[in-house]
Amino acid sequence: MPQTMTKTSIQTPEEYVAQLPEDRQKIVEAIANTLSENLPDPINHKILFTHGTEGLDALYGPTQKQIDQIMKKSGYENDKFFKDGTFVPGNWKTQVDQGLGHEESTWQKQFRENIKFLLYVNYRVIDAIQF
Repeated sequence: MPQTMTKTSIQTPEEYVAQLPEDRQKIVEAIANTLSENLPDPINHKILFTHGTEGLDALYGPTQKQIDQIMKKSGYENDKFFKDGTFVPGNWKTQVDQGLGHEESTWQKQFRENIKFLLYVNYRVIDAIQF
């Protein structure tokens, strides 16, 4: 992985896994093992997982739970909001979009929030950009 890459977005190839139901568990295990052995340092990387709950995306849930455990064990953390209003940005996010599927209209709806997470500098600056 290039040293200059500090933000990462990962998309799981679930649509391919769905086409091979008899090999699904083996493929999921291979993905999980590869990820756990090759995650970059959480100090200077961000990782985003996103999926819906309809169509092919409905298959992501169980696999994503395994991946979430790997992320936690590897030192990645979600955003933190404290009672005093303090916000500490995380370096990992799993976003589940209820009622949405694996299609461009879903990705369009997610785009602004995903960019905010991946490029977090100042949400106000990002909110001012017209996409």
